[in-house]
Amino acid sequence: MTKKITIVAICCMGLMSSCEFSEECNYTGEVEVIMDWESLWGDLQKPDSLTALFYGNQTVRKELLGDTLYHNIPAGDTQMVLYNRSEQIETKGLESLNGAEIHLPTYFEGNIRAVQEAPMLCSVQNNIHVPIEGTAQWHASPLPIVKQLVFTVNVIRQGVMAELKACQASLSGIATGYSLYRKEPVTSKATVFFSLEKGKKESFNHRFFVLGVNPNQETIPKKLSVKVILEDGETKAAEIDLTRQLNQFTENIFQCNVEIIISSLSTEIEITDWKQGAWNQIIIQ
Repeated sequence: MTKKITIVAICCMGLMSSCEFSEECNYTGEVEVIMDWESLWGDLQKPDSLTALFYGNQTVRKELLGDTLYHNIPAGDTQMVLYNRSEQIETKGLESLNGAEIHLPTYFEGNIRAVQEAPMLCSVQNNIHVPIEGTAQWHASPLPIVKQLVFTVNVIRQGVMAELKACQASLSGIATGYSLYRKEPVTSKATVFFSLEKGKKESFNHRFFVLGVNPNQETIPKKLSVKVILEDGETKAAEIDLTRQLNQFTENIFQCNVEIIISSLSTEIEITDWKQGAWNQIIIQ
């Protein structure tokens, strides 16, 4: 009987010793993150810093500046999410991975709900096992979560003598949120307004990022409205439906060329061509 009591006592002392730094015996370990930016193709600029979220027995939030070693991370299986913050975005539901979302603030342009162009955002997540008092290593390769839209508007004047001064446009059906858990845009809609830069001859172009364009959402129309402003102050406007094209948009970049024919009596608009591709497949001039 004495031997049994002695063994139990030794076991209890061992448990107390292992938990002496935590009343609830919450074991911790380390996570070393090694950044690999090769996945950011093209001329996309990598962010200066990332936010790291650990979802396990408890949610832990850290900042990431390059390769980083995180201490005191709860041991066990944890889902780690990296994303870059921006002053232009809002976050919701970060307490749990299921509800973690990124949103762009919206405003009203008249009676139209509008959203700004998105900043370049990237994210990556992985399931990591954090060993007790050990170190887990992860080679992380963030990927852009935004889509890039590239528009070129070619203007043809028929009997119009005034020179072209500026070109403005808007595109409806733009998503305003993104789910970090599902890795897809949140179904939502707003209109993005943008100005195009004067290019060669009588063309204008502009490229920008959005969180998504609600593909396969037939009830959300995607319409491109273009306004050409002449030097004499006259404005020529036209609108074209891009729902069919954007419902097929599943890649990273959507490039669209639009032609506008303006005359003293009318304004006509049509899509001359469009294509989509991955970041390293389309070279933007």
